Amino acid sequence: MKKLLAGVVLSLTSVGPVLAQSGAVAVTVDRAETRQMAASQWSAGEVVSRRDIRISSELDGVLEFVAEPGSLVKKGERLAQLDGTHWRLQLRNSESRIAQLKARLTYLDAQLHRLSKLAETNSTSRAALEEQQAEREAMAQDLLAAQIERDRRAYELGKTNIDAPFDTLVVSRELQAGEYVRTGSELLRALDMSQLEVEADIPLAALPLIGAGDSISVRSDALSLSESERAKARIISGHVRQYVPVASENSRRVKLMVQLPGKASQQRDWVVGMPVQVAVPLSEARDTMAVPRDALVLRNGETFVYRVDKEDKAERLSVRVGSGDGEWIAVYGELADGDRVIVRGAERLQPGQEVKILSEVVRDKDDSSVLAVAD
Repeated sequence: MKKLLAGVVLSLTSVGPVLAQSGAVAVTVDRAETRQMAASQWSAGEVVSRRDIRISSELDGVLEFVAEPGSLVKKGERLAQLDGTHWRLQLRNSESRIAQLKARLTYLDAQLHRLSKLAETNSTSRAALEEQQAEREAMAQDLLAAQIERDRRAYELGKTNIDAPFDTLVVSRELQAGEYVRTGSELLRALDMSQLEVEADIPLAALPLIGAGDSISVRSDALSLSESERAKARIISGHVRQYVPVASENSRRVKLMVQLPGKASQQRDWVVGMPVQVAVPLSEARDTMAVPRDALVLRNGETFVYRVDKEDKAERLSVRVGSGDGEWIAVYGELADGDRVIVRGAERLQPGQEVKILSEVVRDKDDSSVLAVAD
């Protein structure tokens, strides 16, 4: 352990003079770009599940089991169960009734066969044969009715066990085991966490500019955050699923549904009921100077970026912030397309200070980014 600490101290003392002598601050840079962007507005919404249901009982009876709130129940597994004793007894009674009728029908078939033989030799009356046939048909219908009754009892017995219709998160339960429930009584609330989306109320002016499948930025509701926290709030890209082209009477806004990313790793930070905001366009897209959000520095009420000049020195440029598009945000100032802007390491920089570029963000055609280590 002492050798390890000594090694750390030696490393720090060997690096320290180098930094002190050079005065350069290690930074990561990205490039300012001219991008197609539109003026947008953040509209309030919330995270919902497309399958948010209330599970109710279809029978009267005593509740034997109901899943705990917070339980994750796989499709087809038990969510709740009623005491099935009554329906099991009814089912046994129906089966007994069917056995009796089958025995009676067998006897009547034999009787009908004998009378038919006698009728061929005119040893019995035609009326007696027809009476036997009618009695046999009536017994067959009684047997059919008993079989239907048995099937109904079996169906009801199956309904005493309430299974999850999909992979379910149990949100709440309204009744406890041991309570008597009535038909239609709400037992619990169930959510499908694989079907998360955002519902937001957007202005009517945005409708002509939005279509199904369009990419749209979503962030957690940052209204309660500070200005610096709001600028760096986590933003993801969702896709417009559909909208309801009917304006509400009070707000004159329409409902927009935005599908969140499908990967579980991307959805786990989003909670049903969580307030969010979506960026809806208010005008057609046009060429705009933009920088990554991480390039913005907010200090003492001023917003600026640090540009690295040809001499690898930090140049502070005040900017006016415009609309955002995912991780990009429009800025208005003296920036030019291709300028190197600092995205990491700008917190304590001073104008004119020398910088050491450790890495630069390189982007693919689909705008995904990787860090490239500088030479």
